[in-house]
This record gives sequence, structure tokens and C-alpha cells, in this order.
Amino acid sequence: MVFMQLLTQQALGSKLWVVYAIFLAFAILCYSPVLSPGYAFSDDFYHLAMFTRMQDCYQELMNCSCLEGRPVLAIILGLAMSQMHCIADFAYLRLLGICAAAAVALCAYTLMTANGWHKLPAGGLSLACICVPGFQVYTSWSVAATFIIPMLTAFLSVKLTNNLGTISTTSARICFVCAVLAQFFGIAIYQPTAMFYWFFASICLLNFDSWSKEKTKKCFNFLLVFGIAAIAELVVFEIAKHAIGTNGLLPGRSHLTLNVIEKAKWFATGPLIDSLNLNRLQSSPKVAFMVAMFLLSGLALFFRGGLLSRTLQLGVAGALLLLCYLPNLAIAESFATYRTQSAMAAIIFFYFGAAFTGFVQTFLPKCTATIGSTGLIAFCLVNLIAAHVHVQTLFVTPQILELDLLRAQIRGEFGPTLQKKPLLLTREESFAPYSRYDEFGLPSMAQTWVPEPAYYLLSHEASPPKGGIAATTVNSFK
Repeated sequence: MVFMQLLTQQALGSKLWVVYAIFLAFAILCYSPVLSPGYAFSDDFYHLAMFTRMQDCYQELMNCSCLEGRPVLAIILGLAMSQMHCIADFAYLRLLGICAAAAVALCAYTLMTANGWHKLPAGGLSLACICVPGFQVYTSWSVAATFIIPMLTAFLSVKLTNNLGTISTTSARICFVCAVLAQFFGIAIYQPTAMFYWFFASICLLNFDSWSKEKTKKCFNFLLVFGIAAIAELVVFEIAKHAIGTNGLLPGRSHLTLNVIEKAKWFATGPLIDSLNLNRLQSSPKVAFMVAMFLLSGLALFFRGGLLSRTLQLGVAGALLLLCYLPNLAIAESFATYRTQSAMAAIIFFYFGAAFTGFVQTFLPKCTATIGSTGLIAFCLVNLIAAHVHVQTLFVTPQILELDLLRAQIRGEFGPTLQKKPLLLTREESFAPYSRYDEFGLPSMAQTWVPEPAYYLLSHEASPPKGGIAATTVNSFK
């Protein structure tokens, strides 16, 4: 097909496999702690236990996923879970997540270099974008590793849509349909990460060229493709609600919001502040304000053209930021997590790189290449280190300690009382220095649906006799 030929020719022409190998090496170094086989997190226990002991596990997973508007996720997650046999196997799924994250960085890199960015700053900024807190969650939380796939389908959709104005009419129609299908496929896996569509679109629209009629046409095409895919997903979601019922669906996710003002306030005081704090998990409104001022002034210098053109591009940048968080802005529920903010955080990282470049080009024009490359590579390294520290101290180490403590209690190392009914860590009793949302630093057993599946899995690791103390432990928490 035409679109496959375009991607293949580009890959062979620029030897992108070398770039991918470099990105993968940095990603593995950054997220190496998550390759430990000694832990699982939250829903990992639930899904593995479900596939270990339920005969209709695929049907149950499909029903739950359809009620969240994610039917394709059920297929992908079902295939992954069918290959898992014990807690240690989750390390392989997390490794695949790291490989997928490196692929996302490669996608960003190809678009940036195609839109005027030099290789070194493009590489540094692309790598930095897979260090945002959302990616730290995806690589540390095994079942969430599948959430990275929609980013790749979003890239394919943007790539096809971006080329619509440069190919024949027949090919354009084929590419348009394929672009819609690719984006629909991504939304049907996990809506928040499918919003990477707008992150990739921002690279194509907000580059080193001034705003033009061609960019206006591209922007319209991006909106058209996304709109059709989103409407199709809403239709599938409504069909699922009528076919399955909404008993298993959280009320806030079953319908769209009607209180736009309150939703806007929530967005400005919650998710936006989190993302504007970059990789600072203990977010501060003051830090968010300073970063926002840096972005506004730097982007105004980065954009080309007159005052009207620059103002228009700033408006487009703001609109793209909102579109990156559209699924959570559209529904009635107002619950922010880092895994839903990854697209918005990535686009802010991209804006940060563009703003920094704008300052350097304006005030240090004679050494733009040197300072620009050095600054963005340093920005990348800082975020790689931050991501490494976060996953080690807030995910891997606390979860290993919690699981080891639970194993020891079930084995009877703390006496028969705790062997029969182990002591669970609460949200406030984490081994991590602090916690954020239901992700960073949260003890798995603090989630009400996790203890029973976890006990089931741990008891079967030791293969206890039927009806023994481990079986009593599991049954006591059903």
C-alpha cells in the first residue's frame, strides 16, 4: 500500500534502526529498575489472577473494556495476560513497554527532523518526551505498558494525514481512510494516550516556518481525521452501554460533562499545573506559572512571521494543549492521574524545547547550533535521571518490599495470627517517601480489589496443599 511504501522508504533512507538502537539503549538505562521480576503493581495482580482461575476471563475483560470504550485493549491485554504464568513474568511485559517507548521517541524524532530540527536537539528532545511522569507509570505498571501502543497508531495517523496534500487524489483517499482507522484503533485501546495524535500534529504545524495556507489546510485535515475517529469511538461506546449495561461503569465516565466552567477550573488547577511542573511530582502552582511564562515568551520568539502570525500560532499551541487532554475534559468525571496526562506533558516538553530554541536564536544567534544542542541534550539527561529515580524510589523498591512482606506473612514468619490474616499497608503506610494519585508510591494492597488476587497468586507460587493455611488466607479476603 502507498502509506507503507512511504514509511519504508523513509526508514531505509535514513537508517532509523541505528537511531532506534540508541534510543532503546538510553530507555533501558533509564527504566532499568522496572526489569526486576520481583514485583507487580495494583491491577497487575487482578488481571493475572483472573486469567489464572477464570474460564470466561476473556469475556469478562471484553465487557469491562467495552464499557470503558476500549474494546481493542481487551484483545491486546488478553493476549499479553495469556502469556503470563507468575508475577515474575510481568518483567517481560515491562520490557516490551520500554521498547515501545523508544519507538515513540523515534516517531517524534522523524517528525522533528522532517520539520527543520537538527538531529542532536531533535534526538535529545524526543528522548526527554518519553521521560514524562506518564511514561514512568506505563513502564513501571505492567498492564499499563499496553497504553503506549496508541501513541504509535497516532503517529501513523498523523504521518498519513500530513501527506494528504502531496499525493494523488486516489492515494489521498486511501491514506485518509487508513489515517482514520489508525486513530480509531488507538482510541479504542486507551483514549488518553491516543491523544499523542496532537503531540505529533504539533511538531508538523509549529515548526520553523511561518503560518501559511498550507498549514491551515493541514490543521483542517488533522481535525477532520480526528473528529471522524472520535465520533466512531463514541458510537461504539454507546452501543456497548446498551448491549452490556452500565452497572460496571463508574458514573462519571458514562456521560459527557455539562458543567464546562467547573471542568475548566479543575483543569487549570489540577492537570495543567501537574504538567507545567515538568518532572517535578510534588507540583507547585508557582513553578507552573514560571514555566508557563517561559513557554509563552520563548514560543513567541520561536514562531516565524509578523505579529498576527505569531499570535495565531500561540493560539494554535494553546488549542493543541487542550486537545491533548480532550478525553478527560469531555467526561463528567474529574479525576487526574499522570497516566492520563502523558500527551499533554509531552507537548509541554516539546514547547519547552521550542521556547528554549527561540531564546537562543534571538539572543545568541552566532552560536545557536552549539548552545541549542547542548541545552536540549542536558534537558534530556536531567529528565532521564529524574525518571530513573522516580521509578526506583516510588515504584520498584516500595512494591518489592511490600510484596516480600506479604510473602513472609503468608509463610508464617511473623506468627500464625498474621499468617491467617496478613497485615496490609494502607495508603499512608507506603515504603515510598511520598505518594501521588493512585500511581507513584501507592501500596498495591491499599486498593480494595487487589489483596484477594494477590493472596491467591502468592499462595499458588508456593503450591500449598488443598485446604491448607494459604487457602484459608485467600478465602478470608474474598
